[in-house]
Amino acid sequence: MTFAGLDRAYAGLALSDVALAAQGGVRTSRLRWATKSALMPLLIGKLANSSSGDPAWSGLRTRTQAGLALSWAGDVALLGRSDAAFATGLACFAGAHGCYGSAFASARQPTRPAAAVPVGIGGALLGAALSRRAGRLRVPVAGYSALITSMAVTALGLDPNRIGQPATRRIAAGAGLFVVSDGLIGLRKFARPAGTGRGLRSVIDAAVMATYAGGQWLIADGVGRASTPLQPADERG
Repeated sequence: MTFAGLDRAYAGLALSDVALAAQGGVRTSRLRWATKSALMPLLIGKLANSSSGDPAWSGLRTRTQAGLALSWAGDVALLGRSDAAFATGLACFAGAHGCYGSAFASARQPTRPAAAVPVGIGGALLGAALSRRAGRLRVPVAGYSALITSMAVTALGLDPNRIGQPATRRIAAGAGLFVVSDGLIGLRKFARPAGTGRGLRSVIDAAVMATYAGGQWLIADGVGRASTPLQPADERG
């Protein structure tokens, strides 16, 4: 399948899954085994078929593919509704964020970006608030929050002089959407008031999937575009 074909297939499946997430119910949960579980394999294929990326950044793409594979395992686990399924999904996504953080660190700037401070503080505060409500999952939730915050900060620090501006912008935007998606999941599971109406639950579930699918696509597309920018002749010597 061509690059454009993979993107069209991904967009179609993502939109379908967002709609199914909004509907809820047992029947749609079964259908999501087909839609949600097919998303990450398409992005893995997209990176495998990437012809625009610089060979110098093959390690960046390989580590991102590992993150996408762990994300797929997390997607499948979170189709379950038990605490065990949630904990398994949390572990898979923690591994995914570790892979992403390692990948992005290989192309980071020598100085920390200004946005890292507020993002780091915001992530720490949200993680602390959610972990206090997480009961026996308190420690895993706190650890996961630290990991995704670290991943987002690393994504903000990518160096456009090393991998190009299009790659850095897409990856940073994708990481941001990923943080929003996971934040919504945490709020839905641990901070949602009892008796929340079905309409609000549907909106939250649809927003979780929309931001997640968009974030993962932006990360994969950005990594696929990573290339060493050409230097002006006078700078190359």
